[in-house]
Amino acid sequence: MIDLPRQIHCYISSEGLSGESAHKNLIPGNRPSAKHIQQDGNIKAKRSAVLILLYPKAGEWHNVLIKRPVYPGTHSGQISFPGGKVEKQDPTTSATALREANEEIGVEIQDITIIDELTDIYIPPSNFLVHPYLACIDYTPDFIPDNHEVASIIEYEVMKLTDPNLLKKKDITFANGFTMNTPYFDIHEHTVWGATGIMLSELKEILKSL
Repeated sequence: MIDLPRQIHCYISSEGLSGESAHKNLIPGNRPSAKHIQQDGNIKAKRSAVLILLYPKAGEWHNVLIKRPVYPGTHSGQISFPGGKVEKQDPTTSATALREANEEIGVEIQDITIIDELTDIYIPPSNFLVHPYLACIDYTPDFIPDNHEVASIIEYEVMKLTDPNLLKKKDITFANGFTMNTPYFDIHEHTVWGATGIMLSELKEILKSL
């Protein structure tokens, strides 16, 4: 099995991130960039962080996603990465991502290695500025989903992101009731769109370049 985390780190170190150009492949309509939000002093976005965790399983590198429970809220029932809001006790946004991964899927923080930070994104409906961290662990975790935060665990071979057949479009109704023809990743028949799809689009471009 190739040392995918090292290859990714070396690529990002030498080539940089594909960032906003990769994001556009999954953005439905117009969405302000994180850079614009950070420069606009009138918008006070809340900060959050997520962990994009790679791990070996059956001889291939995998990534884990979670399905959120159904609840009265913007991201009800959606597919996401482990992550959440930056809390006062978090010294850094990477600490937030690690803490949330531990709380939501039971991965031990001390076993996780941060590879790199991907490009920040802004989520207008919830007014969150998200810091995505790409990380790895050198064994197959026994995930322990939090009963309140996680409805189910979704695992998939991460290199399959480069399969063009995974990227599709369909009408999706947003939390505000508006319906739009929206790009998404079809991962094990789960519709992965929005912020999670946008981050996966950047990871996909990196994987294609290795």
